[in-house]
Amino acid sequence: MNYRKVTVRVLFSSLGIAAFAGIIAMVFPVSGTITGRLLGTAIATAVSAILFLLAVNRAEVASTRQFGVSLGVFTLSKYLFGVIAMWIGLLTTTTGRDLEEKFVLSSLLFGGYGALISLGFLCFAIIRLRLAGLMLSFVWALCLLAWLIVIWSGNSFQEEASYFAFPLQTLFPILVLCSIRRHPLFMGLAIGLALASINTSQIALFVYSGELNKNIYLLVVMLTTGGLATVLGIANIIHYRAKANAIPWAERTVLCFVTATVLLLCFAIYINELRLPLPDTVARLSIGSSILTSTTILALVVGQMLRASVFTLYDGSGLVGFCPRCSSKMDIPRGKSTCLHCGLRMKLLIESPNCRTCGYDVTKTSECSACSECGESILLSSTVQ
Repeated sequence: MNYRKVTVRVLFSSLGIAAFAGIIAMVFPVSGTITGRLLGTAIATAVSAILFLLAVNRAEVASTRQFGVSLGVFTLSKYLFGVIAMWIGLLTTTTGRDLEEKFVLSSLLFGGYGALISLGFLCFAIIRLRLAGLMLSFVWALCLLAWLIVIWSGNSFQEEASYFAFPLQTLFPILVLCSIRRHPLFMGLAIGLALASINTSQIALFVYSGELNKNIYLLVVMLTTGGLATVLGIANIIHYRAKANAIPWAERTVLCFVTATVLLLCFAIYINELRLPLPDTVARLSIGSSILTSTTILALVVGQMLRASVFTLYDGSGLVGFCPRCSSKMDIPRGKSTCLHCGLRMKLLIESPNCRTCGYDVTKTSECSACSECGESILLSSTVQ
């Protein structure tokens, strides 16, 4: 598929819609609302075309196929609902305002929640993040379905949907972090604690009509399981590295900071839910430890990345090859070199799995002489370039 031609055609189509809006505004005595709707349709078409073409491009790659399909579905849904919301007010009279609001809210939901669901599918390409991506997509798909039911049922189930979706939307980072692949027992314990915290919150909201402080035992269970799951989830971030790049003393120190911070935050939430005055010392310690803990986690992750990407030392011996003109053996210390025997100047090119012009992946193409995307020659015409 020639993405460049399709992109240009769709973008020119959107510009044509914008130009048509200008012509209509100059020739016919139309209101500003119609011109604005035409311009909005043109802009939405251009943006959606770019996202949809990216989705089609990713859908053709095996490792990102789920992400591409998901991105395409949600982009198309957001575009259709958005365009309908722009024009439905002119087509209907009595129920137009109500329908316009429903289509606008649905378009926003497909855009925001769809981005998070697609991000979860993008994690499928990484084995250690596959379950975490599945959890991310599943949680936000449930929330999307719940709020769509509320919108199109006339807000009939708004309270029930909020009790169901609010704990999921609030505690989903803990569940996702706990789902990073590690030892099965560790993962089972972490995911179980995260789900226990979410389910306890939902039960308390449903039973006590949104008042978590009416049952102290449920509140304590929610905070205890949520706090333990948070510590285990952050431990997954800290240990997301190769064993050779581990910094044991720093990792233990950061985990101690994390545990202390989670304890302080859980205590502060407990005091706040009971409608008691929060001591100034606890407030200052909670804020300060949160800042300090986030800083130490970031410093540790940066240190692990630096240890993983240490530059290798040059030992003085480069590549060894043969001159294509005089066939004499020669050293190639750098990309641009000169033969010491015949003076031939050469430029060393390393093969790449991507086309050097458009970046298209050519590893699985049947025709290797030219790029199937842009037609650029892949094989060099001669041994010297």
